Amino acid sequence: MSEKDAEIGFEQVVRKIHDNGLHFLVKIANFAGSNNGVTLLSKGSLISGVIISDQEYFESLASSFGPRGESAPALSEYFWQRAEQSLTPEDIEKDIEFNFINLREVKINSNSGSFVKMHGAFLRMKLEEVDGFILGTLSD
Repeated sequence: MSEKDAEIGFEQVVRKIHDNGLHFLVKIANFAGSNNGVTLLSKGSLISGVIISDQEYFESLASSFGPRGESAPALSEYFWQRAEQSLTPEDIEKDIEFNFINLREVKINSNSGSFVKMHGAFLRMKLEEVDGFILGTLSD
């Protein structure tokens, strides 16, 4: 920002753009529970998986650390709390801007050109880091 802009009161906001179609798929995963397969292109890497809601993502992480309760580890309890704070279908009327995409059944391309399935892994990725996408997952 130039000195002149600062004097006038202009504020410069820098943000990458994201694809509105992909944002819509994330939105329906969160509000309607619609889980679509997708293959993402990001910085030359291909990542394939099924889009899941924030709630499913955090519940899955929490469950991986053990059941909820007084004896639950702090990490598990943190993710359970995040799941509870997730949006619900009743929030659909709000103008929500999603910043992350969550995937299960993740496959990532390796240096050899084949895909490695990440067993039991979940991916959370910034939408603005996605360069392109294909609707559908890669077959084994």
